[in-house]
Amino acid sequence: MSEILVFSLGSNLGNRLENLRVGVQALQLKIDKWLANSSVYETEPMGVSGFQNTYFNMVSVFSTNRDPNEILAITQQIERDSGRVSKGDLQPRILDIDIILLGNQTLSRPELIIPHPRFKEREFVLRPLLEVVPYFNRNRDLEEILGQKKLEKVGFI
Repeated sequence: MSEILVFSLGSNLGNRLENLRVGVQALQLKIDKWLANSSVYETEPMGVSGFQNTYFNMVSVFSTNRDPNEILAITQQIERDSGRVSKGDLQPRILDIDIILLGNQTLSRPELIIPHPRFKEREFVLRPLLEVVPYFNRNRDLEEILGQKKLEKVGFI
């Protein structure tokens, strides 16, 4: 049975919009069925010291039968193919792809936690998620978390 799979994508190096477009296209080639993309939002880097470019962030939704470990391997390969060298926290990124949700599955391993452990703290995930998944069963909770916060849309891919 297919499950809804939600990715968060971000980029703050190079042509950020093109990086996101290439990331989504690569996911569309490898993951079963693409359903929707959110708008692209520009956000400030979180928790970094020193200057970093702003991020472009979005959410992409798929339907899949794939195993979480297979999905993780796909996302990591796409990141490497995009030129990403390090997955170190708080480092600038050409392309970052996080698995946010996979149906109602929960998983807690050192290399992968589903649902993403900090997605409810990240407006750059929540705002686009509300945009593309209005039927999401946690919709009311997400709206309460967001409150009156507003991100500015910068475009679409």
